[in-house]
Amino acid sequence: MVDFLIVYELEQRELENVTLLGAELERRGYSVAFEKFMYLSYSKMRKKYKNKAKVIVIHSMYNETVIYNLVYAAVGSASKIVNLQWEQVGTIRDENSTTAFRYPKESAKSVPHICWGPKMQEILVRCGMEKERAPVTGPIHMDFLRKEFEGYYKSKDELFDEFDLPKDKKILLFLSSFSYTSLTEEQVAVLLRSLNKERFEAFRKISVDSQKAILEWIEKYLNENPDDIFVYRPHPAEAGNKLLGEYEKRNPRLYVIGKYSVKQWIKTSDVIFNWFSTSMAEVYFDGKDCYVLRPVEMEQERDVAIMRDCKFITRYEDFLAAANGSTEYIASAEALKSYYDVTDVPSYYRCADFLEDVCNTDKYDYNWSSKLKRSFWLRYKKDCVKRIGIGAVHFLRFAVHNLKKVLKLSYNEHYANFYAEMKAKEASNKKAQKEKLELMRIFVKKYNKE
Repeated sequence: MVDFLIVYELEQRELENVTLLGAELERRGYSVAFEKFMYLSYSKMRKKYKNKAKVIVIHSMYNETVIYNLVYAAVGSASKIVNLQWEQVGTIRDENSTTAFRYPKESAKSVPHICWGPKMQEILVRCGMEKERAPVTGPIHMDFLRKEFEGYYKSKDELFDEFDLPKDKKILLFLSSFSYTSLTEEQVAVLLRSLNKERFEAFRKISVDSQKAILEWIEKYLNENPDDIFVYRPHPAEAGNKLLGEYEKRNPRLYVIGKYSVKQWIKTSDVIFNWFSTSMAEVYFDGKDCYVLRPVEMEQERDVAIMRDCKFITRYEDFLAAANGSTEYIASAEALKSYYDVTDVPSYYRCADFLEDVCNTDKYDYNWSSKLKRSFWLRYKKDCVKRIGIGAVHFLRFAVHNLKKVLKLSYNEHYANFYAEMKAKEASNKKAQKEKLELMRIFVKKYNKE
């Protein structure tokens, strides 16, 4: 039996946060396990954790479908569930609608949701949640900007040596969030299943036009300032973006670097620009100024909520002034304070306090109705049959095309490679979890000694 099973989805976004939280829980005497959730590993997760995890801590919780996917199908009908909800800052339109997808529906409202700040708590209460089940514990990802974590990130010298960046030049940083500019037709089709087509196409056009305009500004600036360097930190979805590749190729002082977190680059840059990214908060809590670039107008309700009070840079002349130290367009941080409750006590510590309460009492337990249990049980059985059927179809297809190999009791090399790759990824995840956890134990001890 493990006390806490922490399930995360995206390694880049969550791993350092959950291992920090896990290290604190371990320090308090609890056992902790980590799993990267994959929708194809239900049977494996169930075999390992069904009735063997006291508290399951998950990355999201929208409705009963998510309860099925993240809880029941993976570990069974666990009663102690906590949602870390790693996406807490949405658009102004989202905040004005309690029916937005990001907010809990049905009995998902009875699952405790960790809140970074009072604004999220207020929204969840408005959606029908009890205030006690939406505790404000602060943003764990901002803990890495605290003084106890000095030494966690690479120094400027180490980072610049790795990428051959000149150390005596001014470094300007653009934190990109152009996730819609490189979408394939297949990705668009998937997104349109859950998004309004008109709004999607409008935002996609704004994204494409804004990226092109900002790259033009950067190129013009570099031509006018031959001693300066621009680092473009791309969104992971920008991999293979042709336009970005073209600008990098013809501008030797434009470095497109996706490696390492935004916080790593924030700490080592001189001037920081943004477009639509919530990383503006990291810039603020690191004690630096941020400028928001908006060469293409965006309707307010579509904007990120924390940028509602910002004064945007809409012209190249103002971009140039900001790059040279003008304070006129420094992004306002007023809205940030209600979304990120950063106090003298680390957020991971406050979150661990709440998780302890969940573990040791029954006041936050999820109440499984017999009707829901029955429907989930039937769904799980159908899913099992479906997976067997899919496997059989794959085998028959292979058999038709590889009859001789089948008769020799050989196997499909493609599937052998697929499963080998999956196994290698799992091993890599476990290695990354172990390394991060060992590192976090050091910083947790450091805080408690102080």
